Amino acid sequence: MARSFASATDKIIQGTVAAPVTGSLSLWLYPNWAWNDTVDHYIFDVSLDASNVFQLRKFSFDNNFYCGWYTADIDYRVTTAASDLVQSAWNHLCLTWDDTANETKLFLAGSQIGSTVVTLVTFTSTSNRVLGNDSLIGLTNLDGRLGEYAVWDAVLNLNEIVGLSRGQSPWRVRNGSLTDYLRLDGLVSPEPNMKAGRTEGTVTGATLANHAPVPPFSRLFWGASPVIEAAAAAGGGFKPYYDRGSTMLGLGARRRM
Repeated sequence: MARSFASATDKIIQGTVAAPVTGSLSLWLYPNWAWNDTVDHYIFDVSLDASNVFQLRKFSFDNNFYCGWYTADIDYRVTTAASDLVQSAWNHLCLTWDDTANETKLFLAGSQIGSTVVTLVTFTSTSNRVLGNDSLIGLTNLDGRLGEYAVWDAVLNLNEIVGLSRGQSPWRVRNGSLTDYLRLDGLVSPEPNMKAGRTEGTVTGATLANHAPVPPFSRLFWGASPVIEAAAAAGGGFKPYYDRGSTMLGLGARRRM
């Protein structure tokens, strides 16, 4: 399960949760668009105003990723080409930022594709965390799917990032530093936060879709031709099954190895 964003008003608002000054953000993105479409696509955004932004964004005018912090009109973001992004497929993105080492890095499919080393200045957010749209106006169509959104208050190492890109659950990666984990199951609003006591995600418009390749929520458990969207369109009432025909009971359910 995941969430599909198909209109300019679709979004998930987590609320005014301050981002850690040093941390990591991981999610899966399924873009319906080509990387060079010259259209803005906001993957994640926290904006106090036009001068203070923390985001993962594909910019329209140069088709580059702009990811990280933009504080008091000074740009600390990683800026790099989005040309390795695969259209109509799941792509894993991970952003890390280190306020001690003053370094921000962006990873795609477990490989570093950009970095910046500059005296990093962050800001305390009093604005909403928004998935799939911009947080100021909220009228930018992501045109794709998101799944497995997670934030840590620590910088993940390369092995951990590679593991996430290969389908490891964020829950199993440095759990003591994991501050937020929304699987984006697509079943209820608000979307549950798997970290107890943390802010959930209120859904506007974004609909149920097939999940990112993270067991036990991937297509492995739905057979060769998942029909989640069809089941949702028919009014729901479906149950996830894994390949041996038993109702999936969660993390304890067996899976084919």
